Amino acid sequence: MTQEYGFDASRFRLGTLCKRGHDWNSTGQSLRRNKYKGACLECEKISIAARFNTPEKVARHKEYRRKYLAAERLRLGTTKQRLKLLEQGLTQRGAAPLRRHGGVRRQDAAYRAAIDRAGRCPSVARLVMREQYRYWRKHPEARVDHHRKWRRASWWLRYQTDPDLRMYVREKSRRRKAQEMGLIAVAIPLSAIRQRFNGFGNRCAYCGSSGYMELEHVVPISKGGAHDISNIVPACHGCNASKRTRPMEEWYRAQPFFSEIRLRRMQRITGDPSGQQLPLPLALA
Repeated sequence: MTQEYGFDASRFRLGTLCKRGHDWNSTGQSLRRNKYKGACLECEKISIAARFNTPEKVARHKEYRRKYLAAERLRLGTTKQRLKLLEQGLTQRGAAPLRRHGGVRRQDAAYRAAIDRAGRCPSVARLVMREQYRYWRKHPEARVDHHRKWRRASWWLRYQTDPDLRMYVREKSRRRKAQEMGLIAVAIPLSAIRQRFNGFGNRCAYCGSSGYMELEHVVPISKGGAHDISNIVPACHGCNASKRTRPMEEWYRAQPFFSEIRLRRMQRITGDPSGQQLPLPLALA
């Protein structure tokens, strides 16, 4: 058996010797297809030649292929291809004539226009949306309730994923609390808060841990502290919840992670005169 086929690993493979002994390039194996149960290519040629050994069989096979391909074009083809096949009297099965009202073919201009307007079938999602809009037209209160729930869910999703929005909400909440107590309350822009957090390396001013930082008022609002950038440092949730309304320095010195350098730094940023200069040993540390 001579090499008549290019060896394409995606289509062919070398398998066991077939029953007719077709040896491919003296390898002791037959060239087989990956599909169709691994049929030998030479055996396929012999089988096809025996199947179509008369002109009648060849003509019958060509007619079958013509009808099969016409049916596929009718099912999957373009609008013009479907119209042409319908005018020839072919249906999806490819043989029976298309009849309407006593055998009259639908070839008029109205039928052509209907096919052009039909286009592609709508998707499942579009059908579902059409049914939803139809229901909303009959029940407008259901549409209002749906959009209200959707806005709420969208806002909550944005709140969970947007750190700037979370910071804005917390700043506004603290500002409202200070205003209700009659204290100084200044609207702090997000740029100023970012700058203050970057000054601490986006870490907790008390323990130095990283992660999501909260707004921490060094002098608590409940103790008369102002809602101003000079009274705010970043703090983790654990330190913020542990400090609560206690004086900052008294609480901080009692913690196991107390650092004199961090304490002086906070005092310097918040304007405490005692923190204007670090002791020499700490400055050299």
